Amino acid sequence: MVYVLVENKTTVILGPIEWRQRFIQSELDNLDIDFTISPSEPNSYLKIDDNIEIYPVHNYVTPDHDALYQQLAGPFWSFEDLKATPSFEVIDRNIDHVRGDLRGIVAAERYRRESLGTKVTIQGQEVTVDTSRQNRNTLPQAFLLMSETDTLNWKFPEGFVNLTYADIEAVVRTGALYIQEQFNWEVAKNAELDTCVTKEQLQSVEIVPPVYRPGI
Repeated sequence: MVYVLVENKTTVILGPIEWRQRFIQSELDNLDIDFTISPSEPNSYLKIDDNIEIYPVHNYVTPDHDALYQQLAGPFWSFEDLKATPSFEVIDRNIDHVRGDLRGIVAAERYRRESLGTKVTIQGQEVTVDTSRQNRNTLPQAFLLMSETDTLNWKFPEGFVNLTYADIEAVVRTGALYIQEQFNWEVAKNAELDTCVTKEQLQSVEIVPPVYRPGI
């Protein structure tokens, strides 16, 4: 059970908290109230004096809401039947804060796309170009050390391919263009977000597939 320390049935001074004798006693001492809190949980209402009371909290349930676009106002307390009952209102979040969080989601989605890899056809065979940040510079570095007559055995997910200088150039170019496309997508999405002036407009901006939504 959790409790609130209340003044004049209007102001919650402390809580909701579980029964913590020392913590509650410290709050009363700070208020210069001469009352000793028992270590034993009362599991019920406790009157401290004519102004200060401790109520058990009843039905502390927050309403469902979309935390990206909405927030809770409250709790607003009612004190009846020796219990404290909270209520909440769902209100829209500040649109600038929502836009900032959406920019973070856009950046996370761009990074996800950026790391997916892309395809290129080399010597009649379609192969996967690794665009992950930990691996995508390996082939360009090898390319810088090659002459135009050199070849290089390179292992793609589809298997080994003996790459010519021109093949490697094509692979590197394909990967670089793919990565740049993702950053261009991020720039465009941010520009789209900047034009939005209402929550509904922000909600209409398509950022990620419905099954994928990074946390904020």
